[in-house]
Amino acid sequence: MDSTTKANSGAKIVSNLFWGEAGMLFRTVISFLVGIIAARTLGSDEFGVYVALASLVTLLARFTEMGTESVFTTYIPRFMEKGQEGECSYVVRRFASVRIILVLFTACGIHFGADFLVAFTGVEVIRDYLTLTAAWFALQAVADT
Repeated sequence: MDSTTKANSGAKIVSNLFWGEAGMLFRTVISFLVGIIAARTLGSDEFGVYVALASLVTLLARFTEMGTESVFTTYIPRFMEKGQEGECSYVVRRFASVRIILVLFTACGIHFGADFLVAFTGVEVIRDYLTLTAAWFALQAVADT
């Protein structure tokens, strides 16, 4: 690897880090603003339900990631370095398809588990919240895939 290639690689790494951090900052600011709006709009009970469901979405999103970030940062560069683009695309397709299936099953579990939680807690509004939570979770997880 010559010095020009190394310099281009370094610039690309810095650029990717910058845009990755900028994306995380944007997502954090949006979440913060949504939390403020929700706190001002909802009553204390509804806001508590919102926070619990937002935490559920975050927890389930981490569960369905299945370590894809570590696999992608470890194996994809190895495959690309060795010129094994076929293996690289196989890993990406396999992880994406498994994650989408897992996300859909989890979202359906959230949606169809709403009746159980309504019967358990006696709070009817949970059904509506869980339906929205299932959609929110599925959209967020697919967008992250």
